[in-house]
Amino acid sequence: MLKTKRKLKIGIRKSGNCPYGKDNTKTCDFSSTGLNSEAYYNFIASVKWYTGGPDSESRPVDSFYSDERESNRFANNTSSDWIGKVGLIYPSDFGYATGKSSCIDETNMNNYSSSSCENWLTPTDASLWTITHNSNGNSDIYAVGTNSRLISTYVWRTIAPSFETRPVVYLNSDVIKTGGDGSSTNPYSIRR
Repeated sequence: MLKTKRKLKIGIRKSGNCPYGKDNTKTCDFSSTGLNSEAYYNFIASVKWYTGGPDSESRPVDSFYSDERESNRFANNTSSDWIGKVGLIYPSDFGYATGKSSCIDETNMNNYSSSSCENWLTPTDASLWTITHNSNGNSDIYAVGTNSRLISTYVWRTIAPSFETRPVVYLNSDVIKTGGDGSSTNPYSIRR
C-alpha cells in the first residue's frame, strides 16, 4: 500500500460532482489530479474485495484478517465480496501496519492507542472508514479513530466531515517501480 499526502481522485473524467459533507456535492476538477488518463487507470488491477467482518472490534488483528475473508453476509443476505478496482482499507491493514509484534499478536484492535501501537496509517484529522462491516446484524461499519483505536459505528448516523476515506488500489503484477522513495518530494515512479 502506498501512502500519499495528496487527495486521490479516481476517474478518467475531467470534471464532475464529488461527495462533500453530509448530503451535499460540489463540482470537482480532475484535469490535474488523480487518474485522468486511460493509461494510468489500466495500471490498477481488478481484485476481489472482501467486506465480511467480525461482530466485535475486541479481537487481535489475525482474527480480523480471517473474518474479513470469511463468507459473512449482510443481514439482507447479499454477498460480502465484490470485484473492483478501488476499495477502502481493511481493519487488518491498519493492524498490521503498526509493525510491533506485541500489538499484532496480543492487543485487541479496539485497545490500540497512539502511544503503545504507533501506526503510520493513523488518521490525524478525522476518523477513517474501512471496507469492513460489523456482522452484528446492524448497519455498523468499522472505522479507525484518530486515537489509533478501531471502532464500530452506525454508518447512517455518522456520514459527516468527521470521517474520511482513503482509496486503496492494487497494481497489476506487471507494474514495476522505476524510481523515487515514496516521499512527497520524491514520489514513486512506475511503469508497465
